[in-house]
Amino acid sequence: MKKETKRRIQIAATFLFDALAISMALFGISGFFLPMEEAGFMATEGVQCFQYFTVDSNLFMAVTCFLHLPFLILLFLNPKKRIPEWVSLLHFLGNASTMVTFLTVCFFLGPTQGFGLMYAGTSFYLHALAPIFALIAYLISPRRMRFSFAFMGVIPVLIYGAVYLVMVVLVGPANGGWNDFYGFNVNNMWPLTFLVMILLSLLLSYLLFFLRKVVSFLPFVEE
Repeated sequence: MKKETKRRIQIAATFLFDALAISMALFGISGFFLPMEEAGFMATEGVQCFQYFTVDSNLFMAVTCFLHLPFLILLFLNPKKRIPEWVSLLHFLGNASTMVTFLTVCFFLGPTQGFGLMYAGTSFYLHALAPIFALIAYLISPRRMRFSFAFMGVIPVLIYGAVYLVMVVLVGPANGGWNDFYGFNVNNMWPLTFLVMILLSLLLSYLLFFLRKVVSFLPFVEE
């Protein structure tokens, strides 16, 4: 198989999984605004859903994947071109944020609050399907990753964590803030929880970076 043909297959596959990730994310979010089945863990309606990192991370990922699509089309037409670094960075950040959602459910919220609740209704699309499709698109996408990208992968969690800290701890539900729906401030442990989440997010970002490097050695994946 010619090199350009293999590259076009790689680009087309990336486009497909980007599109699937976008579709799953938007379908899951639409459940908060349309008369659909239960949303599982995130029992809320309308714009209040955006207080959840799950929703924010999926929306951010969908936007970054959508921005990725036209550059994939241009690359398909001319495989010798490169996707701009800023597009690849945003695509990486979107994937890193939904992987935080996916792994938090797998190793924290699922065991503590029940996997049945975590994957009920439209939560299944936001907690599982959309992040998995986004991960595949990221791993097989034609890109060159800078090492500095990995460090920046923590930015979405850092921003949301700061907002969550203000709304839950400083403002509080009694004054119009948020309830501690993630349970991160149990026994006033928010300083430790905040630090752990940032460090784990940073570790995850580096793991995603090196995982992409490993996948790039496969015969059907090129940078």
